[in-house]
Amino acid sequence: MSLIEKALQKMRAESAAAGAAPQPKPAPAAEPAALPGPTSAPRRTPRQTIDVDSDTLLASGVLAPEDKQHQQVSDYRHIKRQVVSMAASGSVSVGSASRVIMVTSALPGEGKTFTALNLALSLALERDSSVLLVDGDIAKPNTSRLLNIERYPGLLDALSDDQADVEDFVLGTNIKGLYALSAGKITDTANEFLSSARMDTVMQQLLQDKNRYIVLDTPPLLVTTEAAALAHHAGQVLMVVRADSTVQRAVQDALHLLGEREGISLILNRVTQSKLEGYYYGYSYGDRYGDTPVPKALSSF
Repeated sequence: MSLIEKALQKMRAESAAAGAAPQPKPAPAAEPAALPGPTSAPRRTPRQTIDVDSDTLLASGVLAPEDKQHQQVSDYRHIKRQVVSMAASGSVSVGSASRVIMVTSALPGEGKTFTALNLALSLALERDSSVLLVDGDIAKPNTSRLLNIERYPGLLDALSDDQADVEDFVLGTNIKGLYALSAGKITDTANEFLSSARMDTVMQQLLQDKNRYIVLDTPPLLVTTEAAALAHHAGQVLMVVRADSTVQRAVQDALHLLGEREGISLILNRVTQSKLEGYYYGYSYGDRYGDTPVPKALSSF
């Protein structure tokens, strides 16, 4: 059994021992983002299944050491609860796109792929839904690299072929409830594909399963134009900010690119536990395994 499976199994066992019942999901009337939905398309069995290699994730720092995995899973459970609540409550007025969670940052190296992977693992625990982790960072497809799915066709292949069914490229994994879609084959016109009408079609195909969350790992907002284009397809945006590293101006400029919209949250990454007092989950929360203090300016972002 892998380290990931052990960590998730341990959390399930602890919840059962404490008599913790699964939290019910609200199902507001006429809200297409409600999970589950009676009109949901049948979930297709993926054509291929890959094994998520816990050793690779551990070596890369995405997965915490075994003695800290309980805390890591607990941390992302708190972030997940806000994401799930926003998707099901109707607080984000973008219909089914509220189930699309874009994970980005202002600049490279802030931990967006770390956050996307751990959020997807946490969402995979939800009993009535699944999660599809999509690598939308075509310049640096780190999600595809970490999952070892670079050789598989994916998002760009679906975008470049109007006759393709993107579901044919969705990969199953050895983690129950977790699916993946690689960045696909990079082409000279990859940037234009992400901003095309075909992208709208592909996202609607992926949203046919009303019991599916989509976690979209995108490029940093201040480095490429693709992230801002992909934001139009997401009902929720999680912007990762690295503690005591990302300058306030960069965060403000990145938020400006997103425009006036609902569903934006900041996640403070690499912050020590002693510095977390007074901050809220989903707005300034991240992994606790670094030793960098919380920036004082965070509260004014």
